[in-house]
Amino acid sequence: MNVQPLQLLTAPLTGTTLVEASAGTGKTYSIAWLYLRLLLERRLPVQQILVVTFTEAAADELRTRIRARLVWMRTCLANLSTDTKVQFVADSTDQKLLDGIIANCAALDISRDEIALLLDLAVPGFDEAAIHTIHGYCRRVLAEFALDGGVPLRLSEPGNEVALRLRFVEDFWRREIHADDPIRSGWLLRCFDQPQTLAQAIRDLVTLPDYARAPRDPAHELRSLENTMQRAFAYARNLWSAEAPAHIETLFADKTYGMSRAKASGMDAATLQTVCSELDDYFSQGHALVLFPEAGNIFRPEMLEKNQNASAREKGKPLPQDALLTALGELSECAESILQMHAAKLLVETSDYVRAEMKRHEEISVSLGFDSLIGRLHDALCGDDAERLATRLRDRYPVALVDEFQDTDQRQYAIFRRVYAERGVLLMIGDAKQAIYGFRGGDIFAYAAAREDAQAQVFTLDTNYRSEPALSKALNQLFRDPRTFVVDFIPWRDVQAGGPKQGRWLHPSAPPLTFWHAEVTDELRDTRKSKITIATVGRLEQKIAGSVASEIVRLLQAGAKQQIVLDLPGAAIAQRGLRAGDIAVLVVSQKQALLVETALRSRGVAVSRRARESVFASDEAHELILLLRALLEPTRAPKLRAALTTLLFGLDAGALQALDASDEGWEITLLQFAALATRWREQGVLSLILEILRAAAPRLLPLHDGERRIANYLQLGELLDEASTKCAGPVALLAWLQQHRLAPDTENKAQLLRLDSDAQAVQVVTIHSSKGLEYPIVFAPFLWKGKNKKNAVQVPVISHDENYRVVADLGTPKLAARARQRELENYAESIRLAYVACTRAINRLYLVWGNTDAGAYSPLLRLLDPATADNRHAIATPDEAIMADRLARLRDDSDGAIDVCALPELSAERWFAQVDSIPLHARPFIRSLFDARRTLSFTRLVQGMHVTHAADHDAVVETSVALGEVSASVSSLLRGAEFGECLHQILERIDFSSDDVVALRRIVAEQVQRAGFAAASEAQFLALVRATLDAELLPRLRLRTLSPQSRVAEMEFHFRLASGASAVLIDLAQRYPEYAAALQVLGSAGVALQGLMNGFIDLTLAHEGRFYVLDYKSNWLGPDARDYAPPRLAQAMEQHRYDLQALIYQVALHRYLRLRLGARYRTELLGGALYVFVRGLNTANAGAGVVHQQPSTDLVEALDQWFDGE
Repeated sequence: MNVQPLQLLTAPLTGTTLVEASAGTGKTYSIAWLYLRLLLERRLPVQQILVVTFTEAAADELRTRIRARLVWMRTCLANLSTDTKVQFVADSTDQKLLDGIIANCAALDISRDEIALLLDLAVPGFDEAAIHTIHGYCRRVLAEFALDGGVPLRLSEPGNEVALRLRFVEDFWRREIHADDPIRSGWLLRCFDQPQTLAQAIRDLVTLPDYARAPRDPAHELRSLENTMQRAFAYARNLWSAEAPAHIETLFADKTYGMSRAKASGMDAATLQTVCSELDDYFSQGHALVLFPEAGNIFRPEMLEKNQNASAREKGKPLPQDALLTALGELSECAESILQMHAAKLLVETSDYVRAEMKRHEEISVSLGFDSLIGRLHDALCGDDAERLATRLRDRYPVALVDEFQDTDQRQYAIFRRVYAERGVLLMIGDAKQAIYGFRGGDIFAYAAAREDAQAQVFTLDTNYRSEPALSKALNQLFRDPRTFVVDFIPWRDVQAGGPKQGRWLHPSAPPLTFWHAEVTDELRDTRKSKITIATVGRLEQKIAGSVASEIVRLLQAGAKQQIVLDLPGAAIAQRGLRAGDIAVLVVSQKQALLVETALRSRGVAVSRRARESVFASDEAHELILLLRALLEPTRAPKLRAALTTLLFGLDAGALQALDASDEGWEITLLQFAALATRWREQGVLSLILEILRAAAPRLLPLHDGERRIANYLQLGELLDEASTKCAGPVALLAWLQQHRLAPDTENKAQLLRLDSDAQAVQVVTIHSSKGLEYPIVFAPFLWKGKNKKNAVQVPVISHDENYRVVADLGTPKLAARARQRELENYAESIRLAYVACTRAINRLYLVWGNTDAGAYSPLLRLLDPATADNRHAIATPDEAIMADRLARLRDDSDGAIDVCALPELSAERWFAQVDSIPLHARPFIRSLFDARRTLSFTRLVQGMHVTHAADHDAVVETSVALGEVSASVSSLLRGAEFGECLHQILERIDFSSDDVVALRRIVAEQVQRAGFAAASEAQFLALVRATLDAELLPRLRLRTLSPQSRVAEMEFHFRLASGASAVLIDLAQRYPEYAAALQVLGSAGVALQGLMNGFIDLTLAHEGRFYVLDYKSNWLGPDARDYAPPRLAQAMEQHRYDLQALIYQVALHRYLRLRLGARYRTELLGGALYVFVRGLNTANAGAGVVHQQPSTDLVEALDQWFDGE
């Protein structure tokens, strides 16, 4: 394939185009210029240029960079001089591109005035630009074309998909384990020992289409294998007899065969006796499909060969030949095949069950998870009406520009291909060498398919603007071999050296790439391997971490002395010494991160860890679980002891023993925990955690990871505090935390670990998290370590065929070959991971080679010796001398860009960070703060606290009972916010005037089920709704008589708040004493009444020429009709200050009608506020359960003016 460098001014803006952008080559810069060309040359508004990427952070960056480029272009046009050149553009490249775009437009008869007009429209309207993540795009499309996608018109935010899947797997697990089929339960336990194992196994299978499974029907294959097993069982059983154990013992003891009798072989006399006993039991039960004893696997030919003595094999002695042994070996192999097919069948059944349950959950919750968003849009574009939907999407977005395209999967690419393959413009930009998210579903083979589709329109960005030229040269040398990236559709092309675009150079100059060779010393040698010279992996990792820390201390000391300085172009000081924040250590695993962090902190170096890891996976989450368990039951000694041993309290075994021995000490501890439990209940979980941290901080901060731990506790506290608003009490909150601990969601940004410090610190980052970042100095010290080949093959094996299609092999004859293909794909991704690590460096890069048995499958071996590593499935541990020669050759061929030296010796020297000696003084605060954007509501005014601005559905109730306790009486229905919310949802959705009983029952059943109430409560909800519709609220006013045109449900309002003088309220309170208490609440708010007043009116209605607001109240006032008599209702109105709510709603209605009716409006049209206490309604007694408040129109107008600041 002929790939040309991308020319931004002449790149085609038609058809399908792929741009291959190596690291640091200005991908985002190029996207911004291509976007500008599309806007001007194609005359497309920003709403029609679709830009898609894969993370929110990337989408935000694109939004910022593209808008900045549009603003820049508009400014340039405004400053054009008479000679058509923009005089103030300093960057010559930008000048050429600007002139070129103007020339392109001129050739298309687009004048400068029209260019200016297009930019003037684009910049102010850029908030509407279609720049989304792939999931955001799918959500928007499904919302806009809901009927085509077969989804609800309104989608709520999705929950934790990982936790949901685990929950459904656990449901399936329980169903199978408790089924009345012990044989099936036995197979389940043998295949998957716990639900978490099964959930992990189906993780990718759930999202794959059925046609990707092989075999598609494991049940059919299983029946065939079971028939074979029956025959093998019958044959072996006939040969088995009471003398069989002695016969086997005689065979294995016969020196003719030289079988090992060591205990480890499983063929010693005692073990054979146990095996034969298990086989006796197996054959005696007479059922072939009962689990074959695992110990019987020793009779397989490969196991017999493995357990023959080495001397016997060298002498060519035969293996035991016997009909019984052969029969047992064949039976064992049949059992293994059946076990594998049972696993396949269970995987298929589980994934189908989880799919169905996820779909049912989505329908009930009206939400779609990330996978479902992709799946629903993909299915819609492959369905019967696919062409119509594709055309509508193409009309909506004539151009799609996909960033980070290497991270797509097959379904995502199929969506874009279906819409743009034949018509429209699809421009894909990515770097296949940076495709490192296979574990999150990224599929490099989708990129390969796109590359073939693009054909002649494949371009490359070939100039590196990130790294120093010498480092670019070194990386060219390191990755140059065409076999480097394993697959042929990812070729290596040397990049040109453009130098750091922002001029960040490091002085003095030195070889930018340093290779440390960790020679195998006696200290590191793996003594278990006598024939080869290799190091023990753990010891080598430990020593490398120490060497990295020692070198960083040396660099920081040199930086402090201005011996290593960094250019700062455009800054007041042109250069500064190297700092800790300029250095990053890139690791593969959290274990390596901990090793490096410990080594650095022990030398006084501040460390900040960055990882794409959920805070729920941290030790601190586990400790909070122990704490909350103890607070829920503080008298339970085991739970209390567990909490006391956490770092939050810091008691060790000795302190616990001393506490147990002291009755007084134990009593004090119980009182302390009781006080903490009270604080949790009364002030919330965040207040609890802050209180404990204040006491624990002096003990936590001196720890090497103290700041990290405190940051985790605080983050968890905030998440728990947010969740507490949705959880029904402390028990539910603890269950929520336990569920998230069990299934952490790394796709949820709020859950990802935060930076533990803003101070200058060395960054310890996983390579996956470092993608998109850059650092002056980078250490990637563990690329020598690869993943050893696994002998055992676990289904499903997910790999790709020769046509790039994904295949999930569940146990076909090709399983072994596909397992090798999967290993190859994983190995290729590890090499791409190494590329990402190496290309994060701007100025210097440190790599390490160490010879271990983990080096055979390491990415670094591929770079240093591609010929050896190309023998992918028979890689031996590399020879120490050969690798030393390869390193020397790499250095000699680099023309001084690469240095090779021995791993530095450990140094105990510490780093003492310099503290700025300038005295700091706090600036006095003399201003008053006012946030005009503040939003208030009735609930916030009354409660004096922050609440979510949503519809007021009686969140304030007097009592509540557990779900499921439903009385026969309507008035004693379930209580609490859940009941009120459910009732409001029903009343919001029904047609008051309809006689369709079936439709009414369906809506009631849906809302009751969604709210989590028992099905038995549906009849009582139905009776309550009917009573509400049929009650006479005012003379001749029943809700059932209202047409849809005469009412509006859940009308939201906002009106400006600029409260007037308090004297006005005092005067109004004297004139209208019935509202004096309500007006006092407004007066006590004082200056807080600034910003916007917000609320939702349950029902706004027109009746006999007047307008009313109506609020449903589900308050429980008592079990008897007298509890809803006028005196009791008046008391409830006063207790909850509903009179103030009525005034606010009347002002809102007054303003609304004045706006809509204009000159036709008069205050006499206000009918007042109706408060309908639904539990007290009585169709036989007009007005029962209803309070009608009708404030004076003068009061409403006076309040309207006061709210407006008059």
